[in-house]
Amino acid sequence: MADARIIAGKPRPLRERQRQRLIEATISALYVHGPSRTTVERVVAIADMSPGIVSFYFNSKAELLMAALQSIADDFRQDVLEPVENLRHDPVAALHLLIVRYLDPVIASPRRVAVWYAFWAESTARSDYMAICGGLDKRYSDLVLGLIAEICRIENKPWQHPAAIADGLIGCMELIWQNIFLDNQATSLNTTQKQQGHCLAYLRSHFPDQFAPNL
Repeated sequence: MADARIIAGKPRPLRERQRQRLIEATISALYVHGPSRTTVERVVAIADMSPGIVSFYFNSKAELLMAALQSIADDFRQDVLEPVENLRHDPVAALHLLIVRYLDPVIASPRRVAVWYAFWAESTARSDYMAICGGLDKRYSDLVLGLIAEICRIENKPWQHPAAIADGLIGCMELIWQNIFLDNQATSLNTTQKQQGHCLAYLRSHFPDQFAPNL
């Protein structure tokens, strides 16, 4: 993923860099403390910035936390969903790309995955999660279902159940994210390749001709 200070090859303005620095520090604080125990004091300590600067960018702690979740959601949309959506005309290639992007060590880092789960699992933060990510989750599940359904249509095998196959793939990738969250360790290249291989093996079990292994 591109350096947070760069947009289209140009340095970001100071105010934007400082705001993003606070957001990244908030992500780190959420990773360690969760939404309810993340405080402005902990965020600025991680960011190595003065407490007063937060008020220049955010009206409240709640707004700061929402900005952190929004930042992660935006990365998922830009780096995972949109590139895959652009490959809808080739559903096999699109699903290959989805697996690679979804399990990318930046997107699926323990630090970022923990924030997704922190908002989703904590009852006081769940409404915030749904406000930002509810539509994104549906867009993601609809995309997977659409790609699987198109492959089923091409293969023309009436016994295939697109929704069940799509749910299985989503569950397979979600389980990998849960393991990343629970293990709390960055994945190596070898581990990432194994994770991708598991998901491709699942698809191969349903579509052996479409997802034949590279020999």
